[in-house]
Amino acid sequence: MALCLCNDSSDPGPIFLSPIAAPLNTTPATPAVPPLIRRGREPERENTTGGGGMEETEGGAERAVREAWRRDEYVHICRDLLETWHTVNSAPKASRGIFEVARHANEGPENNIKIYPPKPAIKKTCPDPVSTVTRSQITLLDPTGARTRLFAKDNPECARVGDILLVRLRTGDPFAGVCINIRRRGVDTAILLRGQLTRVGVEMWYKIYSPLVEGIEVVQRAAKRARRARLTYMRKVKHDRGSVENVVRMYLRQKAALGTTEVGGKKRGNAAAAAAVGGKKGVCKLAHRVEVLRGHDM
Repeated sequence: MALCLCNDSSDPGPIFLSPIAAPLNTTPATPAVPPLIRRGREPERENTTGGGGMEETEGGAERAVREAWRRDEYVHICRDLLETWHTVNSAPKASRGIFEVARHANEGPENNIKIYPPKPAIKKTCPDPVSTVTRSQITLLDPTGARTRLFAKDNPECARVGDILLVRLRTGDPFAGVCINIRRRGVDTAILLRGQLTRVGVEMWYKIYSPLVEGIEVVQRAAKRARRARLTYMRKVKHDRGSVENVVRMYLRQKAALGTTEVGGKKRGNAAAAAAVGGKKGVCKLAHRVEVLRGHDM
């Protein structure tokens, strides 16, 4: 491909690249430039018959440009773009890319940027972070592991749905009811108890690892193992267990009679044990039975 000027050499006009025109001797050999092809209207022809026409030496170039216009294909390249192309091709290969230039600029003794090694992958140091955090929290909230064993499936003495459980809280009154659901979610394991207050059905959720829960006791076990994991059918009148207050009161009486009623690992006295049972008659009878049992032990 050859370059030819359509205007005077002093005019900084556009340069046309014709694939048909013969190469000029004054044009230096340059690498192939990707053409920018445009389509447009054919320019007005200049009068070549008069004295104001183009010179004879430029007749071949003029004809080539006219043929390109007839085919509706021409190449228009600005002088700045051509100069940039020559500059890029004459420059070293390592400085052509902007990223390579930046990389070479940062390489040198004056660059004092400290490069830190990457941190070790979390997958290698802790393959299962969720289980690790769960175990650490359970160990912190249940140091003895008593509550974990109470609701472990592999424990034959574990609490199951259908059992009557008593939950003692650090702040507030204890609550007893039939366990109708056990939701095992690691450290968020919770139980759903259903009981009655003033003959109104009440259900309470308790998280077994909560610091507010002082203790969980099995008051009475179910007669047979339930065939369902959630005993939601007990909400109906036909299957509702009703109030479990009498069962809990009998359990506390037996426990107080044996002298095993403890709070925080310390044995309670006669008045405190009798007060846990409730009722004046219960207090008198329980105090009398405790004194009799102590007399036999002496």
